[in-house]
Amino acid sequence: MKNIKRFRKFSAAIILFASIVLWGGCVNLEPTRDIVRWHLLHSPSEAELQEDSFSDEEGAWYVRPVRLPDYHQGNRIFYYSQDDGVVYVERDFWAEPFRDGVGRVLATEFAQRTGQMVNYYPASRKKSEDGEFLLSFSRLDPVENRGVVVDVMVTRSIPGEESGEETWRKRFRFTHGEGKYTQAGDIVGEIEAALVELARRVVE
Repeated sequence: MKNIKRFRKFSAAIILFASIVLWGGCVNLEPTRDIVRWHLLHSPSEAELQEDSFSDEEGAWYVRPVRLPDYHQGNRIFYYSQDDGVVYVERDFWAEPFRDGVGRVLATEFAQRTGQMVNYYPASRKKSEDGEFLLSFSRLDPVENRGVVVDVMVTRSIPGEESGEETWRKRFRFTHGEGKYTQAGDIVGEIEAALVELARRVVE
């Protein structure tokens, strides 16, 4: 009888040990790395630019630091949803300050469309005939099922020899895109397209 009890205890111990070994083999206790993706805004015209494409004989242009609402200051990529409000995309981030990406794309598009030298901050005017763009955005927001909402005041300053500085100021308000955001790349692409459309309207 004692031998039977000992055998049962021994068998139970073996089964328990085998279960632990098998369970440990099936479970990977090493932490898995979260995949983080970093994004930059690009101008479709960047591929067409060449080092000697533009001349500054007639004076260069400068895009001053872009002004954006405070909620664009972080590096999180987000969109607005009618049901959920602000939705942050997990594991996707801007690789540079968003305002710098916006300014860089606009400077590239202005240059491509005007054929003149256009620089973005931190470069600044060097000649009296150089002009400046200042863009102050109230909104540059991707909205689900709607597209990117753009609301911006653009000020263009051109120094004049006789009349002093000439200032042109205009507000642009429009929505561009479809707002079909299944991944961060969709948001980035629609913002790029909206900036291209803005550049077209500013220089036309």
